[in-house]
Amino acid sequence: MEPNDAASGSARATELRASLSARRDIESLLAEASATREAAVADADAIIEEAQQVSEQLVRESRSEADRVTTDARARAEGVVARARSEAEEITRQARAAADAVRARAEAQVEEYRRRVRAELTEQVTREVTEQSRRELARVQERQQGMIGDIEASVRILGVSMEAAVANIGEMLGALDSLRVHTTESLGEAGTTAFTEPPRHADAGASAGGGGRMSVPPEPVEPPRPPRPEPIDHLIRSTLPGEDAGTEDEDGPASSWVDGMAPDSAVPAAEPVYDAADADPAETGAEPPRTATEAFLLSAHVDHGDPPLPPLDDTDVGARYARDAMRATARSKTRRAGDRPADDRADDPAGRADGSAGGSAGGSAGGSAGGSPEGAADRSTAAADGEDAETSGKPLGWLFRSS
Repeated sequence: MEPNDAASGSARATELRASLSARRDIESLLAEASATREAAVADADAIIEEAQQVSEQLVRESRSEADRVTTDARARAEGVVARARSEAEEITRQARAAADAVRARAEAQVEEYRRRVRAELTEQVTREVTEQSRRELARVQERQQGMIGDIEASVRILGVSMEAAVANIGEMLGALDSLRVHTTESLGEAGTTAFTEPPRHADAGASAGGGGRMSVPPEPVEPPRPPRPEPIDHLIRSTLPGEDAGTEDEDGPASSWVDGMAPDSAVPAAEPVYDAADADPAETGAEPPRTATEAFLLSAHVDHGDPPLPPLDDTDVGARYARDAMRATARSKTRRAGDRPADDRADDPAGRADGSAGGSAGGSAGGSAGGSPEGAADRSTAAADGEDAETSGKPLGWLFRSS
């Protein structure tokens, strides 16, 4: 057992020596590493300090270089800007001079064009006005010739009618003389019984209704006198649409009772001078009553070639004459309103109404002219055209037809 213990002890000692030597080696290595680390740290500190110094120097150098470059660039930029400004001013002066020259040429061309256009327009307007004046003169001459022809035909018809009327009046005077002689002879023979005998239709009515009973002769009754005719101006003023019903006319208060009259009573119909029952059917016949012009033309054996006129009663004829008079008065008022100044027409509402009526009758030219003399001339021409249009399609016999 002892040799084994000795061998194990020597082996352990060897191991201990080996571990001690390894520990000493490690400690020496650690000391060397510590020294190396300290040297490295010192070297690193030195390098860092040197790097900082180099970087600071580089920054200073770069800043100085940047300042120098900036100064050079600013100087070059200022020079470039100055040159650009001078060049821009020169270009501006040249452009302004060129624009002035172009403007002057354009103004000269515009003035030349205006003169040419003004001359052309003046020539065209003069030519159109000349043509229009020539047409108007031809139209007026044609209208005057037509009016002269109508007046000549009317005068010829009137002469024929007057000759026939003179002949008829002579025959009527002769018939009245013979009737006076015959009446005197009859009164001398029969006394006054002729005035007390009833007419034929009264005898027939008494024999039919009374069975032969004798009728009492009626007493002579004085025929009613026709009312005194009022001036037609009151009737026209009362029927005009633009007049105020509450205003009195300068002719007097007679228009107040005309305003309240009915349409049927505005123009009183003429009363017949004989009773229709007294007329003999055999004498009248089936022919309608003729007008005075037709009777004169037929009695004078003149073939006028006009179509037969329709039979008209006195009421229609009177209404037509009243309507024609109203139209004539409205035209005269329209002309007077057109001749008045614009201030008077603005103050007068009736004038405005008449002016609007005249403007609608006269057309767009008369409405745009207003109160100028040209507008009044246009309205008078339009009114004359309207009168010619009213009388152009009628036969000439209507001029002599009376109510």
